[in-house]
Amino acid sequence: MSGLEVVGVVLGVFPIVIKVLENYQDGYDTLRDFAHFRREFTHLVNELNREQIIFRQQVEATLRSITDSEFELKEMMDNAQSERWKSRDLHYRLKRKLCGDGEYDNYQSSLKAIHDNLSGMAKRLNTFESIVSKDDPGQAPTSALMTQRLQKPFRRLHFVMRKKRWREQIVDLGRQIDRVGKLFGEAEALAPARQSRGSSSTSSHQIFAQARTQASSLHQAIVKAFICDCDGPHAFKLIMAKQAKSMADPKTPKSLSRVLKVSFPLCNRSWATARTVLEDKDAWCSFDTTMLSHVEENNPFLTEPSPGDRESFISSSSKSAPSTLPSIFSESTSTILDTPASSVLGSPPPHSSRKSSYAQPQVPSPGRPFPPLPAQNLCQLIRTPRDSVSVAYLNDGCGSYHVFNLNPEFSLTSADVDHVVNLQNVLVHQPSDELSQATSPLSRRHRMSIAVTLAYALLELYPSPWLPRSISKMDVYFFQRKNGEIMTQHPFVVCESSSVQQSGPLFPSKEGFADHSNALLALGIVIMELWFGQTLESRPFYREHCDKDGNEKPYTNFTAALEWQQKTIDEGGVALRDITNRCVRGNFGPSVMDLTDLGSVKAVHDEVVKPLEGIVGYMWPVT
Repeated sequence: MSGLEVVGVVLGVFPIVIKVLENYQDGYDTLRDFAHFRREFTHLVNELNREQIIFRQQVEATLRSITDSEFELKEMMDNAQSERWKSRDLHYRLKRKLCGDGEYDNYQSSLKAIHDNLSGMAKRLNTFESIVSKDDPGQAPTSALMTQRLQKPFRRLHFVMRKKRWREQIVDLGRQIDRVGKLFGEAEALAPARQSRGSSSTSSHQIFAQARTQASSLHQAIVKAFICDCDGPHAFKLIMAKQAKSMADPKTPKSLSRVLKVSFPLCNRSWATARTVLEDKDAWCSFDTTMLSHVEENNPFLTEPSPGDRESFISSSSKSAPSTLPSIFSESTSTILDTPASSVLGSPPPHSSRKSSYAQPQVPSPGRPFPPLPAQNLCQLIRTPRDSVSVAYLNDGCGSYHVFNLNPEFSLTSADVDHVVNLQNVLVHQPSDELSQATSPLSRRHRMSIAVTLAYALLELYPSPWLPRSISKMDVYFFQRKNGEIMTQHPFVVCESSSVQQSGPLFPSKEGFADHSNALLALGIVIMELWFGQTLESRPFYREHCDKDGNEKPYTNFTAALEWQQKTIDEGGVALRDITNRCVRGNFGPSVMDLTDLGSVKAVHDEVVKPLEGIVGYMWPVT
């Protein structure tokens, strides 16, 4: 049992032991011999009562620091058998409170000693004969036969409770209870100091802010680089991936950025629709990108090459073997151009399941110090034949550079994929739909894998130009292969932007974000939709939260989600109920959730993303 479960058990055993002793006192009170023992007996019962009160005070103080509401606190204090005592989330919070060396182990050891002590008392007391009449509990036995029958068990009780061992047990019980209270109290007092000095423990959460900064800068650089005369909007997509885990090592150099995958369609038309059918001429050109900040602007890769070097670089890129192409990426973190140009827009190689991590800059060999080419016109770069340019970089205008390396594995064409569909379209398709005839519904395993990816994406991309509002099933897209398979491992968001020459100069947005609770509500709704495989709007009770005409009211999604969330425990258990409860109700502690604040990000990561990932790992372990 976890430490919190033991607390619940002890909370339930305490009143049982005291109640048994009080029953014995009521039954033996008329015995003449009990008169000489009453004072000592009452003293022992009062001692146990006092220890119970102290223990309950300690438990209340502990629960107030790890639970989210008075309702949850009262339910646990009043019901020692509540399922909340088994909550992995609360157990994890308790361990975070007792994060010092050996604190939690000693805390759990003392709780076990309390439990063993009380269990031993209860076991010995249960060996004595019950003395309360079943017919009339309020009346003491009066017959001589009953009195004689009670004498023997009373003498045994008298002998046991007058022994030194019984008193020592109560003293030891009080000592362990004091130790439990002191351990948690001191840890609680040290919490602010630990938090202020715990930069190393929070560095893994800072990676989300770094990812959001990089993604925003990349979006800025892309929009800034569309300086063409095209009339229609340019679409570009960002592929979402659970990469924060691989970046959480504090020892990783801060100068290195993550690999972000972006794709550009070769045909200008609107792609932000529920379902887009690819035409024969449609193709997507994809790149792996990394960011070099302004502190690295003297990097030799960003030195403008001379015309002679550029011609030499372009010529050598098209003639030399693919293995000699220069790259600032390690083979373990990005896909280097290793196929001929004719293959890029044809059938790509099979999808690789390798996970991206930090991009590791490599020092070029002395004989081939070729830098990436600066891309002045992104529209032209996308349409450049693949045998002439493999690596280029964009400037976001604020001192950061994004290096683009072609990724043929994601450069898909209409020969490989048939549709671009959003999550809404996947969830609501009916058996008569063409989409459902082409493929079977997604399994819960695949749907929950998407949920984990979207939960990470909320921390990494919101608020940013990629996710200006929140996570929504309308804004998450997938490629669908010709055989009907939905490429669930690579959800993406689509942005559209007109040429800078058509729309005017671009300036960084200075908009501030105050309360992001609606974004968390949207995440909670998406998690439930993916778990049940249904949209919120399709639930029978949804219309009850709309107006009389069936239209949404200001709080329709919140009230409907609240009703749906209460049913998650039936299928998903306490863990899923707690996760969705935090998202829907916003139970994270702060009254205003700001996902640009490290404390809020840490709370959402520790209490939503990690437990959600734990559910997926527990139910569908990777073998």
